[in-house]
Amino acid sequence: NDQYSRNTSNGIDIQGAYAITNNIGVQGSYYSRNESTNGGGVEDDYFERSVIDYNRHFFEFGAGYFTPIDQKGKMLFQVFGGVGFGRFTFTDNGKDKMQNAYSRFHNADLTKFYLEPALTFRSKDETFAASLCTRFSFAKFRNVQTNYTAPEKQFFKLDSINRYTSVFFEPAFVNSYGFNKLPGLRIEYQLGLSLLMSRQIMDYRRFNFSVGLVFDIPKL
Repeated sequence: NDQYSRNTSNGIDIQGAYAITNNIGVQGSYYSRNESTNGGGVEDDYFERSVIDYNRHFFEFGAGYFTPIDQKGKMLFQVFGGVGFGRFTFTDNGKDKMQNAYSRFHNADLTKFYLEPALTFRSKDETFAASLCTRFSFAKFRNVQTNYTAPEKQFFKLDSINRYTSVFFEPAFVNSYGFNKLPGLRIEYQLGLSLLMSRQIMDYRRFNFSVGLVFDIPKL
């Protein structure tokens, strides 16, 4: 019942791909997330108690090349590249160190370019597949709107996120399992890291784990 003690995350990730030829494919994805977390306290120089609500929406579009690298066609190499566009916003409400109510907001557009090479292994019956992926992402925040003060932006690492392009190295492992009686359905999980390679300081999520379903529409 304490409005300052909540941590929630709700959203959806949709990813799709289509092979135009035996070697050329296109891909697209949509990401939406609504999150809420509590902040403030001893380590916060400005706010005593905070509720921070995030809202993120992001689209990506890409194309690439894939080819088997063994005679049986069970080992694939692929490389994709693309661009993404989105908007990240959050509100910050609570009480400051003097116990006075406060309200802040931060809105920003995001543009991202990416390059993603990967190796994929498939079993003979294709019920098992595993991929080692590496993504290089180049993210640029634009059109920042906020009512945080200059000292607050510096303290929360918001003062320079739109000055430079942020470069991330993002290795990942993807594993999926299929069913002989349901050839168009697979269960997939992903483990990924996100490592900031550029110098500027920002807060970001370094680890991601997800589980989902994969639908192969022609096989269905």
